[in-house]
Amino acid sequence: MHELSAQVMLRVIDSALDGVSAGRWTNLKTGIGLRGLGQRDPLVEYKTEAYAAFTELVNTMYEDFLRTILANSGCCPALPRR
Repeated sequence: MHELSAQVMLRVIDSALDGVSAGRWTNLKTGIGLRGLGQRDPLVEYKTEAYAAFTELVNTMYEDFLRTILANSGCCPALPRR
């Protein structure tokens, strides 16, 4: 079971990081620059937005991991994807 969960986690991380595009981070950087024009501290804004994006990515990875493990264990037939 441990080997299966390790393989599933690696697959989930790989697929999640493939989905992260450089364009998303470029858009974040551009948006932060515009907030700087609005007299907001760009460093604080960037840290806040980057942390929110990272947290969302990690939560999505955990959901995908649990969905895959539970689907393969046979306890839950088909779990809906949010």
